[in-house]
Amino acid sequence: MTNNVEVVTIRVNGKEYAAWPEVSVSAKLKGVREFTMQTTERPSEWSFLPGTPVEILANDDVVLTGFFNRYNPSIQPEHHPITCYGRGKAQDIYDSHADTKTGRHVGKKPSEILKAENYTQANVITEVAEEAKPHFQVRQGETLWNMAKRAVNDQGLVMTETAKGDLSIMKARSRRHAGSIQEGRNLIDGNSDITDDQRHSETKVKGQNRDGTDDETALRIEKTATDSSVKRARKKVIVNQDNTTPASAQKRADKNVEWAQGMSVKATLVVQGWRDDGGRIWEPGDLIYVSSLSLKLDGDMTIESAEMKQNAEGESISTLQVVDPKAYGGKGGKSGSDPAYTAT
Repeated sequence: MTNNVEVVTIRVNGKEYAAWPEVSVSAKLKGVREFTMQTTERPSEWSFLPGTPVEILANDDVVLTGFFNRYNPSIQPEHHPITCYGRGKAQDIYDSHADTKTGRHVGKKPSEILKAENYTQANVITEVAEEAKPHFQVRQGETLWNMAKRAVNDQGLVMTETAKGDLSIMKARSRRHAGSIQEGRNLIDGNSDITDDQRHSETKVKGQNRDGTDDETALRIEKTATDSSVKRARKKVIVNQDNTTPASAQKRADKNVEWAQGMSVKATLVVQGWRDDGGRIWEPGDLIYVSSLSLKLDGDMTIESAEMKQNAEGESISTLQVVDPKAYGGKGGKSGSDPAYTAT
């Protein structure tokens, strides 16, 4: 594991500023990036007011591109401390509402729908093959983020923000981080959460096909998926609000079972530094091998979020939220006490 202290700088209007006593950068698999910085202001020199564009770098690697949102200066007898908070450029997609005349999209992919409705400065990119949606209707009053979330959910896709501030439509990657996180080696602190409260023996999806209302079967589409690891009778019924076909209903039922299996194994891991064994900054959506007898984890886990902090003493710490890869359509790790997994 790379334990070097990160040299954190911010780039504003072409100038770089360093010497930040405390800094925190958070990257999420399903959300926008955030940062918080604290320092003692040099009066009239550092004035990063809300709306100011910013890049944050760690040892020359860009970790966030966005804007300042809050600027909190204060006065103390011997200091003039400030706290700055901001988010990535995709915050405008997250916060802004759709403003459309008809909002009707026919035969478009989720990224095409979002690009057509997006009027912000944030770019929309895609890393995976998408399926065209026969019909999609934008709802009045919903944000661009929630609109896009509805469009990608039934395809097992997620939306995340890149270090460059782009909104990326993706699947949790099969790309993995170098090395591993191991108890007794580089795992400082942690806890796991192994549950079965979201698991069901049978998951049924019901819906209607708007293109086939003359056929009675199109009005009563039902598809079922089972989880053989759940031994008790526990049923879940999902009523699909969007246009439904037998194939899409079966796909959603199958993915819901996989999602529930994956979400039954989570963990919070605290590690030294901001990088993996190969020197790459932690990236949400990537895999990392985790081995901990105490936490009953032994296998690949998907990083859902990474909060990277550096304190006034120069200590660099990362807190990783990880989950079994099946939650995002990947192959399950060997974790927990469930019969679907093998404990260490």
